[in-house]
Amino acid sequence: MYFNERTRWIFRQSVNVAVILLLSIILKLSIDYLDIVSNQTAMATEINMRIPYAGIPVGIGAILTIYVLELADAVLSVWTGRRFSAVEAREEEVHRELHGESLP
Repeated sequence: MYFNERTRWIFRQSVNVAVILLLSIILKLSIDYLDIVSNQTAMATEINMRIPYAGIPVGIGAILTIYVLELADAVLSVWTGRRFSAVEAREEEVHRELHGESLP
């Protein structure tokens, strides 16, 4: 079963929106968790436990930024006709290969 390009594009962007929502929830919860560990210190180094736990919101925030930029590129490509996303370019390349089309 093959979907046309428009259907595949809509499905990919729907998945991007779902991932953005999930990452946003995780980011919110991880920031809230920093308040829970604010009064704890590590036994050996005696640093505030917010420092090691801060890696979670920072990492989730970076991944969330990537997905938001991917979605913005996809939406803007509708108006401009140009795509800058390496992910979209690779998806089109794989689709052409699967259908036996020659690569440019």
